[in-house]
Amino acid sequence: MAIQHYKIELTGQGNLIQPEVKLEGNSIHLTSSNGGVKWTNNDVQVDVPGQLHVFMSCNGINHTAWAFTVTNKSDSHKAVDESGVIGDKSSGYSEITKTVNP
Repeated sequence: MAIQHYKIELTGQGNLIQPEVKLEGNSIHLTSSNGGVKWTNNDVQVDVPGQLHVFMSCNGINHTAWAFTVTNKSDSHKAVDESGVIGDKSSGYSEITKTVNP
């Protein structure tokens, strides 16, 4: 097991509502300083025993584009670099679940 340090960013082409991010099953607090277009946490510490388990979900207006990155701060490696649109899972909702190299 190893403690990893990450920067998390979720950015929308419009407002993203109620974003939820979990790393290794732990809820990660995100803050937005611009009314819900960009959500970040620049200092996430997670104990990763092997592969990193990532979950992200958000709500918004259908067809609102979003980009989600989880960057390992030790080497600037983007463990997750995903994009999509609201409504890809169900109306007004997007979600991803991934297992990646930390």
